[in-house]
Amino acid sequence: MLDDMHIGAAAVGRDGRRLGTLKRVVVERGTHRVTHIVIDPGLVESGNLLAPGGWERPRERVVPLALVTAAGEHQIEVACDEDELRRQPLFEHETYVPVEAPAGGGSRFRAGDLVNYIASAAGVGAAPYEPAMSIQFNESPGSSEIAEGTPIWRLEPHEEIGEVDHVLLDADTGRVTAIVLRRKGLSRHHVVLPIGAITSIEDGVVHAALDDAALDALARYQPEE
Repeated sequence: MLDDMHIGAAAVGRDGRRLGTLKRVVVERGTHRVTHIVIDPGLVESGNLLAPGGWERPRERVVPLALVTAAGEHQIEVACDEDELRRQPLFEHETYVPVEAPAGGGSRFRAGDLVNYIASAAGVGAAPYEPAMSIQFNESPGSSEIAEGTPIWRLEPHEEIGEVDHVLLDADTGRVTAIVLRRKGLSRHHVVLPIGAITSIEDGVVHAALDDAALDALARYQPEE
């Protein structure tokens, strides 16, 4: 059933060949409905390896949830092949900007992300100069993306309680029902954080409202066999 999005799981195409890795899940903030997933085909498979600045060039592809036919602990299955995946839009868009452009002007960026890349000639055999670029994220207004390791903070006391590991969906509606939280600390055990305890899903952070008793009472995550 389409109910377990393990971020970091293998993405497999209709022909059984590996397409890449599930990197992100795009969620509508108001409805908590998953609309898209983001697949990273890998540096070599993307064709970026030998391109100038290829290590930093966008390569993740945005895939509609409707193309996902199955999802589980170890892999997701997608109704497309490698060629069709390459035709899906990139999650990140590069936009050339003047070097002297003021920071914070024009584009929308997420806090904490490195958004300007400048390649200049330096040393023997250096790559050719490339203008500065800004990176914009291909998600619709009102949506946020959840990536592996997205921190989860509770509001009171305001502290980080762990990281996102899985996103659990309702198989019929595509709405998030819970997030599997990898707790901080030495044990780093996995618990299920229900959607009712989540107050907001933003790019780069999930906020939740639960006291110590509710946090300690969260059920351990038990993946389906």
